[in-house]
Amino acid sequence: MTDFTISDIIYPELKTSSRLEYLGTNFHIWRTKLDFVLKDHGVHYVLTPNPNPNPDHKWVGDDRHARRLILETLHEHLYMSYHKHETAKSLMDALTTAFTRHSAANRFRLLRRYKDYKMQEGTSIAQHIVEMNAMAKELELEGLNLPKELHSVALLESLPESWDDVVASITMDLGKDEEALRSDNICMKLMNAGDVKELFKGRV
Repeated sequence: MTDFTISDIIYPELKTSSRLEYLGTNFHIWRTKLDFVLKDHGVHYVLTPNPNPNPDHKWVGDDRHARRLILETLHEHLYMSYHKHETAKSLMDALTTAFTRHSAANRFRLLRRYKDYKMQEGTSIAQHIVEMNAMAKELELEGLNLPKELHSVALLESLPESWDDVVASITMDLGKDEEALRSDNICMKLMNAGDVKELFKGRV
């Protein structure tokens, strides 16, 4: 079994190469990945209104933790502008207001990047799935909802030649099971195949 969490994969890059840029041009992909991290840490709920006027100790601690996770992924100039927000929700709401915008040009750019995205040899399949899912979510946030089957096809077509045998095996199974093309099923099969590849690599 692969021993990792989503945070282990994407949070380090959110603090470096994928941090929220000063002009917010990568806001949607940043927000999508950060949501994965906040859920992984069990603190995403603090971004919703708290019905309790007197928050308990757990909520206060989780809010502080979520706020820190967010701030550490900001460009230094954004950090200086937004670190005064006292709660994670206030901070995220302010960033969302500043950087959320919809346009046909932006949807076209995101869709082309999603369609052309390819997994590099040596990249873990888990990392690749996270990236593809994040791009699909980014398109959804822009108002373009991709059918799950289309996402599955895009995921399979994005794999390198070393995965041709896996893609062929999955494709052969499509006629046997109507649910085989569901994105969660495809992801599970790819993760299992990735575990097998890592096992054999370790024996070489």
